Amino acid sequence: MLLRGSDRRYRFTETELGAEGLRIVREKQDGPFDCVLLDYYLPDMNGDDVLEALCNGEELPPCPVVVVTGSDREDGAKLLRMGAQDYIGKNWITPGSLTRIVENATERYKLLIERNRTHEMLYEKEERLRLALDAGAMATWDWDIASGAMNWNNKLYELLGYNQGTMSASYEAWARRLYPEDLPRIEAIIQESLEQGIDYRADYRIFGKNDAKLWIEARGRFEYDKAGKNLRCYGVMLDITERKRIESELINVMLLADQANRAKSDFLSSMSHELRTPLNAILGFAQLLESGSPQPMPGQKARIDKIIQAGWYLLALINEILDLASIESGKLRLSLEPVSVNDILSDCQTMIELQAQKNSISLNFFLLDPPCFVKSDPTRLKQVLINLLSNAIKYNREHGTVEVKYSTVTPEHIRISIKDSGIGLPPEKMAFLFEPFNRLGQLTNSPKDGTGIGLAITKQLVELMGGTIGVECTVGQGCEFWIELAQDITSCR
Repeated sequence: MLLRGSDRRYRFTETELGAEGLRIVREKQDGPFDCVLLDYYLPDMNGDDVLEALCNGEELPPCPVVVVTGSDREDGAKLLRMGAQDYIGKNWITPGSLTRIVENATERYKLLIERNRTHEMLYEKEERLRLALDAGAMATWDWDIASGAMNWNNKLYELLGYNQGTMSASYEAWARRLYPEDLPRIEAIIQESLEQGIDYRADYRIFGKNDAKLWIEARGRFEYDKAGKNLRCYGVMLDITERKRIESELINVMLLADQANRAKSDFLSSMSHELRTPLNAILGFAQLLESGSPQPMPGQKARIDKIIQAGWYLLALINEILDLASIESGKLRLSLEPVSVNDILSDCQTMIELQAQKNSISLNFFLLDPPCFVKSDPTRLKQVLINLLSNAIKYNREHGTVEVKYSTVTPEHIRISIKDSGIGLPPEKMAFLFEPFNRLGQLTNSPKDGTGIGLAITKQLVELMGGTIGVECTVGQGCEFWIELAQDITSCR
């Protein structure tokens, strides 16, 4: 037995008995050893026994072994099969030949160890993959294109309703289980993937165990040699029957919801028109009472004022519900044309000034010179701006201000902003601003009149005109709403 040093000199540990040598190697006394020189014939055992004990059921012994035979008649191939790395006859030994054999055996042993480690790593990876596929209930297959041979895992046999012991894996066996109307489409997908060298993915139906109707999602990948010839294809199949069932149910639910939504919009539209007729009569007669002769008594006038106030509020609510229903049903028609921003803002200022004066709010309009035009529906754009201005006045502080301005944010877009000096909104409330029936006045100590629909309609109108709307708020300092619309560059002067 020997150790090889860095200076190519060797230190030997010798023993006459095989059992003693085995003990020293196993206990690594004076070791570990670079190589074992084993005499085939020992007083207590022969080389076969020592090799078998060293390997202990493994493919290789714990270190390389070179067997020294007594004659040329010893079976060298047998020794190599038992785990020896080389052998040499006693009558062949020279200092140079023994050194070469030991060094070659040591190098060969290292290569074998590395190969075994590589094989173990590959096996472990394949085993982990197999366990993962089994745990994921995935059916796997491997198709040798040249020979046509296929391999299926147990899950695939189970999925197709075959018995592994009585049925061999084959392309024909798989094709027999497909729905006849799906087979041509899937074969065309496979052929296209084969010709273009791309992975394929397809959904199709099969007859599974007991002819159960199943939906399958299949994915495959092709392998090619260096010349581009198809070698094999492998992939997975997954039972997606339950997913398809849920998707079908969701589609049906969405269709029913859409029908219900349209029915609701139609009902609201019809109801709004029907309510206007009696409401107009109520408002008309209330106004006649208010201006009739003789003039109503103070108590009567107070009651008439409440009727008129409630009537106008109800009419505003009906109009907004009608707008919302028209938008949701897709019946609202807009006429997009070049509109002067300055002209629209001037009209809005005239319409809103009286409301601002009643609430002691200062209005500041900053117009551009030269003016620019945006693509919008003039009536609906005015409706959007009046609603934002009304909110800015309604939710402002006493003797507050409202600032209106517009600017060119990009060469293609104009931004109109309306900033108030009110109490503002906390961040957690911002996400609910544009929801229907979400009344901002409820966030203050003094509730304001309003339907809670205005901002929802405003947002949808802006988006129907191809624009966007946003808001920035600071608690205690107010909010700034803005809309951006496409600029009509050809009309700008």
